[in-house]
Amino acid sequence: MAGTVRVSEGAEVVRRVLSRPEPLTDIEWGVLRPLLRRKALKARQPLLRAGEVCRDLAFVECGLLRYFLMGDGREFTGNFFFEESVAADYGSFVSQTAATQWVDAVEDSVVWLLGHTELQRLYASSTTWERRGRLIAEVVLAAAQRRTAALVLQDAEARYHAMVIERPKILERVPKHMIAAYLGITPEALSRLRRKLARGT
Repeated sequence: MAGTVRVSEGAEVVRRVLSRPEPLTDIEWGVLRPLLRRKALKARQPLLRAGEVCRDLAFVECGLLRYFLMGDGREFTGNFFFEESVAADYGSFVSQTAATQWVDAVEDSVVWLLGHTELQRLYASSTTWERRGRLIAEVVLAAAQRRTAALVLQDAEARYHAMVIERPKILERVPKHMIAAYLGITPEALSRLRRKLARGT
């Protein structure tokens, strides 16, 4: 991804994210930090386009990203990535094949990039890094399965209620048409649903 620069300020967000399974040691962080690249994005600026190969994991320092797919002239939003989360087309990243998803910035954002090549070198250097990679992959897989189950098993109203409870930041920071695309409905259907809930019917 062009236009990135290597700096150290703010990169601690990556350490916090990767310390969730278990804390990174100072030695591990010292190895990782020089591999990170900072990138600033303007709102609606793509980080990854469908058809490109996803070569980086993007750790969100500030702002908001999303991934989405295009079909029949419509956007289908798969997920939103707030501060201290990781954005990527994981299938493309793991296999180094063409992405099916777009990743773009919903707001002006700053991310820290960790390249596929650098990550593979970390895995090869230590079983500790291999274990960290496995734990992160398990979290990503579990989240993807929950998202798929919600789309298949829940109706729009149930998905809306779950979003309000579990992810209130979406309502606070995401435009309505993107929320509708995330719920799998049209903006008009979202407006009707909100009116219905406001009436308590």
